[in-house]
Amino acid sequence: GIPEIGLGLSFAKRFGIAFALKPFSNKNYSITTMNPIGTDTIMHKYIGSGSINQVSGGLSFNILNNDKVKWGIGANANGVFGQVRDERQAQLMATSSALAGVEYQNRSGAAFMMDFETILQANLTENDELTFGGTFRPETQMSGKTNTLLMTTTNLNEPANYNSISQLGEKDVRYVYGHQWKAGLTYSRKFKMVNAKMERTRSSLWTTSVNFASQDYSADRMYGTVANPTDANALSFNYKNATSLHIGTEFTPQVIIEGANIVKFFNRATYRIGFVNKKLPFSVANTQLNEWTTSVGMGIPMVIDRRMESSIHFSLGM
Repeated sequence: GIPEIGLGLSFAKRFGIAFALKPFSNKNYSITTMNPIGTDTIMHKYIGSGSINQVSGGLSFNILNNDKVKWGIGANANGVFGQVRDERQAQLMATSSALAGVEYQNRSGAAFMMDFETILQANLTENDELTFGGTFRPETQMSGKTNTLLMTTTNLNEPANYNSISQLGEKDVRYVYGHQWKAGLTYSRKFKMVNAKMERTRSSLWTTSVNFASQDYSADRMYGTVANPTDANALSFNYKNATSLHIGTEFTPQVIIEGANIVKFFNRATYRIGFVNKKLPFSVANTQLNEWTTSVGMGIPMVIDRRMESSIHFSLGM
């Protein structure tokens, strides 16, 4: 899928604006189990689908903006909206025309939230650059609705034939998400090679980044119609605090075109390798789950004209 679409523009020398669209949360799973029951077999199927989307608009300001040091601060205003569904199915497989049971749990939500950010960029030498960035999102509350439907059918593949058993009706709910923060450090190094005879200059770029993030999932909870966020009847999800560590490096053989230089495609591309360790908010038998990922990627340059250039990025994680 598309993880994020973003656009950033600068104006008035020290200001910047940005717009983005990305998922805030999504579901996409399908699990099927078969269990013997007497002379028959019962099938259970669990399906999750849907997405909560996030639309963002941001404004930034450069407090410092000189050749050696640039320091900017900014904030994003985010609108969150969407719907997710959890579905359960159960059916006897051998019995002719056996009734099957279906349960839908639909959840929708909408919220307004803020992000606060800062970035500091220092040019250590002509070819060395160090960048530090950080973001913070306070605890957020989302207003939503939930609805549960129970149905029967003789054919799970024909939703038009489903018969309703009960419908609990829409209920107002409130979701609370704990605060989160991220901090990252990036070091970049340029390598210049000049061929005076051919009037060519080749500038390569090597970049290494480290990013650490923390999210307080243990504060996540849900309320029914009670508006008081300190109500003792709130449903806690029993999540753990989650952290993640990202380490990555990338290399571009040629980043600047100077002189009478025709650059080959593979010299303009960017090559990446990365490593991720995540401590997930879930636990099994009192043991918090960990996730390890190694990824490789490539950025393909797309030259629009001499003044503008964009790129398409691909990656593969294992």
